[in-house]
Amino acid sequence: MRSKIKEPTGKERMRRHAPKDLSLRPKRIESDIKKAYTQEQLTEIGAITLIWNQITAFITFLLYVAVDPSSSTASSYVWSEILKRLNNLDETIPILCSRSEESDILNDDAKKAIRLALDAVLEYRRYRNGIVHSSVFDHEKGIAQYIDSNKTVWQILLTKEALTAFYERLVILKDELRAIDALYRISQGSRRVTRMNDKTGQPEPDQPKALREKSVPEQTARVLIYQGKRLALKPLPKFPDEHLFFPKMRPVEIHPTSDG
Repeated sequence: MRSKIKEPTGKERMRRHAPKDLSLRPKRIESDIKKAYTQEQLTEIGAITLIWNQITAFITFLLYVAVDPSSSTASSYVWSEILKRLNNLDETIPILCSRSEESDILNDDAKKAIRLALDAVLEYRRYRNGIVHSSVFDHEKGIAQYIDSNKTVWQILLTKEALTAFYERLVILKDELRAIDALYRISQGSRRVTRMNDKTGQPEPDQPKALREKSVPEQTARVLIYQGKRLALKPLPKFPDEHLFFPKMRPVEIHPTSDG
């Protein structure tokens, strides 16, 4: 049984289900992209498209680091073919999460930081896909429309403000993922990283312990700097017609009371 399509509530930020109310459709839809959007909007859309390519490429690189092909007897050719077939976030993200969760070197804070970053990748993908695959809907309000893989109709906000706010998140997320790369390397122990003693300059005798107690907290703190910066950004903007979706309040009847 198909679930009922949700209607907008007016509280959505940048992305929402398309409303069924046909009166909300603009009188005319501008089909010329360069007339529908300003140069600033097109610039932001292009920047979002390109930085997302960088993020997805880095996710593939992280997978290569996390599974550590050097510890396998499979050839580099075999691994490159495997990675090509895993060029899908729905496939790679769970593998990355599993690799961090099973680590004996990473602590709970590190694992949580990794999960938050990878969850953000999947969350931001929805916005990126909406932007890239959208068609003009109401260019004056900066609202575009698209259909997802489940054939559900969505609307995405393409105002300059919304696009810039989303791009800012992607810039920080990219740096966040780079910081997480070091956590994955640390999680593989001395095969990837050697912890040196601060006083002697020589390798610590118990590498797993040193990595767990010193390197992991230090690198996790670096990741959290980026996460804190990203999560501290102002919320994504709401739709300009949000007031049309708030439920109407029933008038309150006030009856005079008697003092007896």
